[in-house]
Amino acid sequence: MRSLREILKPLGSVVAVGTAKDARRLVDRNVWAAIIVDIALPDGSGLDVIAEARDRGYSRAALVLASKPVRADINRAFELRAHFIIKPPRVRAIRAFMAASLDETPSRVLDLATWAARYDLSHAEVALLTTASRGFGRAEIAVRRSLSPGTVRVHIRNILAKTGDTSLLGAVTRLLRETQTR
Repeated sequence: MRSLREILKPLGSVVAVGTAKDARRLVDRNVWAAIIVDIALPDGSGLDVIAEARDRGYSRAALVLASKPVRADINRAFELRAHFIIKPPRVRAIRAFMAASLDETPSRVLDLATWAARYDLSHAEVALLTTASRGFGRAEIAVRRSLSPGTVRVHIRNILAKTGDTSLLGAVTRLLRETQTR
């Protein structure tokens, strides 16, 4: 799990868990650009996690990692609209999967113009929200937007004051949920 986290870290925020139960909780509470699961979790199958996420309306990218190619697992992954990779995954394949996932997320999900108008957000605040919605943390936002950490803090404080949210994660999660249901 640690090596996969290191591969994904440059692409955005990564949350890793070790059980199907924990993965289900995360899927229920958050909006993700992609889900990556191991097929053999200690308490169940990663395929079941994806199936339940799909049943709850999760429509974005999913990737299944498996130790060996089992025809039934590959077919089920295909039925769940999930990619399938045999471990150990090649770094290039994981990065390509995530890059494609991140590229399609904003165009399908976000309608920031409505939010910008509703909350009177500046262009800089909208740009920060866009970057945060792709899973990047404060430090990564500063680098990607060429801003100082202090400027990022000011923009976040302004966003929270305007939207009434208590955290950037809360604002982004609500933004994604509201614009996803349209």
